[in-house]
Amino acid sequence: DPLRVDIVLPASLFGQVKQGMKAVVAPQGSKLRYTASVKLIDKLIDAASSTFVARLELPNPKLEVPGGMRCIAEIEGISVPALSARPKL
Repeated sequence: DPLRVDIVLPASLFGQVKQGMKAVVAPQGSKLRYTASVKLIDKLIDAASSTFVARLELPNPKLEVPGGMRCIAEIEGISVPALSARPKL
């Protein structure tokens, strides 16, 4: 606790995602939803994939979400399809 959730975002969103923004994270195969917040944003775009990474912080005091699970994340105010995420301990 807390979990760090790294999400890979398309370069087209660079500059739109800001520290402190809220996100909804759902472990794959689960109907549960958790609120996380953006803590870090890469300052560089990966040229090969045209992506960058944002790190979310997900409170997990009861250890309900195990680390390493694949997740779907949606950042509030950003209109794109659901994004892949993988929590890391």
